Amino acid sequence: MRELTYKIIMENDLQNLNAWKFAISQIQSELETLDAEFSSIKAMNFDKMPVGSGENVQEEKLVSVIARKDQKESELKFNKMRVADLERLLDQLDDDERRIIERMVVSKEKNATADLSEETGYEIAQLYRIKNRVLMKLARLRHGASFHP
Repeated sequence: MRELTYKIIMENDLQNLNAWKFAISQIQSELETLDAEFSSIKAMNFDKMPVGSGENVQEEKLVSVIARKDQKESELKFNKMRVADLERLLDQLDDDERRIIERMVVSKEKNATADLSEETGYEIAQLYRIKNRVLMKLARLRHGASFHP
């Protein structure tokens, strides 16, 4: 049986959730470094710079830092948006649904299915059915689909 596109997209996004959270902290750190670099370039004394080469190295550095900062700010905004979207969706799940998705999909814990089966009393096959049903539910919530089979 061919896997459905919504399931692949939803599962991939959930599997990337922690990586996107980590990326947010990394990008924020990079932005702090760029801010420090920007300040140090602005503080340089341009009076002692050689004239006549036709190039202003400091200006090029400044523009480069500004361009890198703009790019990182866009990446930060995009990652924050993706994380907020997924967290909003996860917040709409009941406790069992969320625990199953977080352990089987988000964190991909080793032996998650067997552990969850023991903890919840659900059979392993039932856990997979619940996981698939919740992936469908999340996709519907994300995309506003409201039909009921």
